[in-house]
Amino acid sequence: CLLACALAVGLLLSLARQSQSSWMRDPAVVIIETLRGIPMVSVLFFGVFVLPLVLSGWRLPPVHAALIVLVAFHGAYVAEDLRTGFLSVGFGQWDACKALGLNHVQSLKLVILPQVVRAATPALTNTAIGGFKDTSLIVLVGLHDLLSTAKMSFGDPQWQKQALEAYVFVGAIFFIVSRGIASAGKRLESLQKW
Repeated sequence: CLLACALAVGLLLSLARQSQSSWMRDPAVVIIETLRGIPMVSVLFFGVFVLPLVLSGWRLPPVHAALIVLVAFHGAYVAEDLRTGFLSVGFGQWDACKALGLNHVQSLKLVILPQVVRAATPALTNTAIGGFKDTSLIVLVGLHDLLSTAKMSFGDPQWQKQALEAYVFVGAIFFIVSRGIASAGKRLESLQKW
C-alpha cells in the first residue's frame, strides 16, 4: 500500500515538476527538494507529533500520520526517479505525438509515460526496496513494526532463549520481500526490452 501510494504521489509531483506553469512547478520543486533534504526520522517525528497538532480539528491516529509522511517522503524520491525517465525521453517524441494529433493527456498516457517508466524502472526498484526497509524506522516514533514485535516477545520468559531465531526470521522476511521486489523489477525490465 505504501509503495503504490508513493508511486501515485511521485507521479503527480513529477508531472507537476515537468509543467510549464510556474504555479504547478514551483510548489512541486519545493516539496520534492524539502522532503529529500530532510532525514526521514525528522519527517516521521513531524508527522506523528506535529501534524496532529497542526490538524487540531481532526483526530489523526499515529499510524495514519506515519503512513502519510512515509508516502510523501518516498513519493518525493519516486518523483525524482520519474524525472530522470522524463529527461531520457527526447523532445522528438512530443513532436511525433502532436503530428499524430494526440492531445497532451493522450501523449502522456500512450507514448511518453511507458518510455519514462521503462527508463526509470531500475531506480524505482531501488526506491521500492529502500521504502520497504525504511518502514522499520517507525519504531522510533513509538509504533510497532515486525522487528519491535520480535523484541516484545522476549518479555515472555518462554521466548527469551529464542532471540537469535526471531532475529533470523525477521531478517529472512526482509530479505525475501526485498529479493522479490528486485526480481519483479528485473522481470519488468526484461518485458520492456524492445
